[in-house]
Amino acid sequence: MKKLLLPILALTAAGSIANASLIVNEHFNYSTGGLGTTAVTGTGLTGNWGGSVTAGVISGTAGGAITNSWSYTPPTNYAPAPTFNQYRTGNGTQNSFAAFSSNISTSADATYYMSYFFRVGTTGNVTSSYAQVGLANTNASNLDYLWIGKGSTTSVFSVKFGSDSSELTTTGITADTDYFVTAKLSISSAGNDSLAFKLYTSADTLPVAEPVTWDYTASAELGAGSFTGIGFRNGSGQTDIRSDEFRLGTTWAAVTVPEPTTWALLAGSLTTLMIFRRRRAA
Repeated sequence: MKKLLLPILALTAAGSIANASLIVNEHFNYSTGGLGTTAVTGTGLTGNWGGSVTAGVISGTAGGAITNSWSYTPPTNYAPAPTFNQYRTGNGTQNSFAAFSSNISTSADATYYMSYFFRVGTTGNVTSSYAQVGLANTNASNLDYLWIGKGSTTSVFSVKFGSDSSELTTTGITADTDYFVTAKLSISSAGNDSLAFKLYTSADTLPVAEPVTWDYTASAELGAGSFTGIGFRNGSGQTDIRSDEFRLGTTWAAVTVPEPTTWALLAGSLTTLMIFRRRRAA
């Protein structure tokens, strides 16, 4: 009995350590239909979903919608594939915002990692308006932008970081392709801050360690404020942008190793233990 319990205890401890590095985990497993002002259920978030933020970072109709028609093809090493429902924006300017349980300062030295799935549908007019995912704020200085997604009137990824205008990258977007977006935010109290992102598709293998080189890096000086939540925004004319499994953490592993994997292993160990106990009782 003790020999079986040791791996389970070790696994539980490992899971706790990994979870301690995970700040936000939003699966978007809400009921299908309009998201509107639904109460937030994601870890590390609070309140209700909404569509307006005072500094103009998020505005427009609250919500977007929840759908379950996205069949994922994630990169190798990302397992199991996400299931259940996803977030979908479109049909005009439908933006969404959910507040953090604790704000993230943009003036204190820190490193954060972010990840999410992103897809432009064939009905989404891939060369139409912008559609981006990121961290939003209510800072009056309006300098704390952090957006990654599709640029306006183009079919490439773009970054909006700090007070700078959106920067178009050379990384193209193919309709109906699953992108696993990863990003690293380095905040410095003494100088410029940096944002790097890297994309993975089903043709790629997700590395265990963070990448040495990234697809794109931006530099800016964020205002002395804070990021107050996660946001999803799009311009009018963008009709089918989907996203899921948003995670924010302090380590690469926290945002690239699916949380259900740990629990699936734990459940398997517990099942083995139960079978063993039944056999002994018999």
